[in-house]
Amino acid sequence: MSDLDRTWYDVLGVDRFADAATIHRAYRRRAMLAHPDRGGSEQAFVEISAAYEVLSDPDRRRDYDAELAGPQVTHRRRWATEPREDTGLADVLWHLPEPTRTPPVATGGLLITSPPGAVAAVDGRTGRERWRAGLGRSAGARPGADADVVAAWTDDGTVHGFDTATGERRWHHRLEEPTGFGLACGRGLVVCARSDHRLDAFDAQSGRRRWHARLTAPPTTAPVVVGAVDPRARGERGAGTVVVFGGDRVVHAFDTARGHRRWRQRISGLVDHPPVVVGGVIWFAALDGSVQAMEAGTGAHLARATAGDTATGIVVGDDAVHVTVLDDVGPALRCLRLPDLEPDWRVGFDDLPAPPVRAGSWLTLVLPTGDLATIEAHHGVLVQTSELPSPPSTAAPLALPADGVGAEPIAYTDAGSALWAVRQPR
Repeated sequence: MSDLDRTWYDVLGVDRFADAATIHRAYRRRAMLAHPDRGGSEQAFVEISAAYEVLSDPDRRRDYDAELAGPQVTHRRRWATEPREDTGLADVLWHLPEPTRTPPVATGGLLITSPPGAVAAVDGRTGRERWRAGLGRSAGARPGADADVVAAWTDDGTVHGFDTATGERRWHHRLEEPTGFGLACGRGLVVCARSDHRLDAFDAQSGRRRWHARLTAPPTTAPVVVGAVDPRARGERGAGTVVVFGGDRVVHAFDTARGHRRWRQRISGLVDHPPVVVGGVIWFAALDGSVQAMEAGTGAHLARATAGDTATGIVVGDDAVHVTVLDDVGPALRCLRLPDLEPDWRVGFDDLPAPPVRAGSWLTLVLPTGDLATIEAHHGVLVQTSELPSPPSTAAPLALPADGVGAEPIAYTDAGSALWAVRQPR
């Protein structure tokens, strides 16, 4: 590597995905070795100090990353924005060739999968199966899970409850309507959204039916229990609310304790991707191209912006909302700045990707073209691509527990429903 090609990351001996703690440790180690009082080189010490000064400051680091990336160009090869680096094959951490009938669900470092005739819990770090429980039939809907219970819905209309830690079967309950749309777990409940316009809520421990409620149309998403996994929602008005989107463009909210209706609001477009709940606010992307926010406790509309002709998936961070869209140019990932949803950057692709995974300053996307792409979240710089080991399905990827080595790992299902854990190579 020539001096002209060296970056501040190279000076400290870290990769561009390194977190602040890793950068700090690398600086202390190298600065100590290069210090003139210890017989080191003054020039090297000055260079190491300059690198740390830039990379330890989040704003200066973002600007530096954007400078390294250079100008973006459109429509090259398999993506519409030229990556800063194409690094060959993605690193494979583990692989489960047995197909999962539904996309997996993440909870507490586990991935809950649906192998044929069963439900299973897989360790997200190692890919080892923690437990497997037989269902007798195939899964009919994506499972639900939290730290306490795993719920599976089979194609004969039976809902099963299992202990998350051990896989021990707690209960099962046969519903009158076998067709289910989705499950949610939280606040001691398992909530089932049925195609006959009904919600059923069962006690997570005993399986006893706690309440049921009617919708005005079949649901288009699985239900969401507000405050189930988001500690920022505790104590807010939205905690203890079940929210579900209907096919008549009406959003319904019910109290988790008794199933009483809290509110009902009509929205402008259909929603067929799961909403995101952050701090008691429901964020969703609609098929009319809009991104919207509602207060979970009251249903009040808080924000709305048009991101494209069709919006399909959303990721919410502290400073921005990132949404996958089809706009007048083509498929893209767009950034809308909070709090006013002001449009910022756009990265175009040849095919519409699933919603990304965000880890710190990085967005990771699984592209339909078979590539793993990493984008710097603040400036929208496409910094790295690598080739996936197998073409992906359309299901959104899931974040896996970080191991402190290299880029953040993700899990994705391929076109044959096998499960892979991958990350960008160093």
